[in-house]
Amino acid sequence: MNKHISRPSSRLVGALLRFSILPAQRILLGIVGAIALVSIVSLSVGAIQPNQEPTLWQVYQHSLKPAKYVDLTHTIPPTIPVWAGFGASTFLPSVNPKTGKAYTYKQDNFEATHYNWGYQPCH
Repeated sequence: MNKHISRPSSRLVGALLRFSILPAQRILLGIVGAIALVSIVSLSVGAIQPNQEPTLWQVYQHSLKPAKYVDLTHTIPPTIPVWAGFGASTFLPSVNPKTGKAYTYKQDNFEATHYNWGYQPCH
């Protein structure tokens, strides 16, 4: 039988005991290390790839501000001229299908208009 059994050095045993006695500190050290690593990586990625997208203000200054705008809106009354095949247009208050009564501000907190453009959609 071999009388010289190798035993770990006392320094190694002391280091292992220190870390096994303080698990909360090991966890905290791991968290701090992970945060530091993520910070370093994100800073280096930001330095390598600068933000190429313009800010909203830059888009406004370079594209929207100098643009020419054309107002294409117009009033559409029931008497607007339409193709004869469509027939006359009618504008009526929108009706609640459950009650059959028109929506009102007093009862429904809004009003709506039903527009019939004089043609029936294809089914």
